[in-house]
Amino acid sequence: PHSGSFYPGEFLTSAQLPISDLRKLEDCFVDELWNFAPDYGAPILSVNYARAYVDVNRSAWELDADMFCGATPLPQLLESAKAKAGLGSIPQIVAQNQNIYGGKIDFAEASRRIHADTGHFTQHWPR
Repeated sequence: PHSGSFYPGEFLTSAQLPISDLRKLEDCFVDELWNFAPDYGAPILSVNYARAYVDVNRSAWELDADMFCGATPLPQLLESAKAKAGLGSIPQIVAQNQNIYGGKIDFAEASRRIHADTGHFTQHWPR
């Protein structure tokens, strides 16, 4: 789930880091390394969205409330150690603790990313 490299334009505009730094969260080419697996009966699901945009390997609401401007309407946020460290479902940092954003972000943006059903998943099934 961390090999995606699709960065929506609006995300790149809002990030304070260049794409070369954002890519530090990717597990590059893992999907390509395992693309033979369906030939042997193993299904593969890869995510096209970049992990810096949304980390689908986290619980949806695994977020740090402090990353948002204003109040968060969800009292059930899962404020895990990973989320507090900046690596929740909407990451705040990349390698060397570089902040992705110049400040706090709007909760509506995080919610939109989490709820998005945009078809940016690729499935590879056994042949």
